[in-house]
Amino acid sequence: MEEEQKNRCFRCENFDAYYIKKARDFKRAKFGYCAVQQKVVLNFESCKSYQLKRGWRSSKKAATMALNEILAEISAIRQVLRDNEEENFDDE
Repeated sequence: MEEEQKNRCFRCENFDAYYIKKARDFKRAKFGYCAVQQKVVLNFESCKSYQLKRGWRSSKKAATMALNEILAEISAIRQVLRDNEEENFDDE
């Protein structure tokens, strides 16, 4: 029973919540689309295809790591270009 409480649709990777437009913002509806069942389901339902949704913190960490790798590669390219420029300047 406790396991079923944790495996609610709103926590599932396959669940896309619907939102209702209000005057100045959007309100999350109590239902959404399940990609596995291919139908609209309520937030508190559960099924055997439950997959824990990755949190924004883990995706933020992954993005930060990827950007750091790209920055390191750009720095290396910049250094190569500077070295080539210095060699060409010394040849003249």
